Amino acid sequence: MGDSATHPIDPLARNLTHSSTQPCIYDWRDGVSEVDFVLRHNGELLAFEVKSGMNQGNVRGLAAFSKLNPSCHPLVLGTGGLPLQSWFEGPHW
Repeated sequence: MGDSATHPIDPLARNLTHSSTQPCIYDWRDGVSEVDFVLRHNGELLAFEVKSGMNQGNVRGLAAFSKLNPSCHPLVLGTGGLPLQSWFEGPHW
């Protein structure tokens, strides 16, 4: 697919079906920066970091991706962010 400087989003091996649409799910890496999931759906670009444990930990990858893609909607799910239960209750962007 090329390097991340040329293609900032590297696709995973599949698409998921949700209702009657097919959002594409990706991950993103650039050097040591990474984002767990990037989702393009209905013209929106969403970037997710999923955290568990006692501390939120590193979200520098989310900040780096947001800087390269200023129109994206970054979100931390789990520890230090939106609780997973709240995520399952509806969209948050």
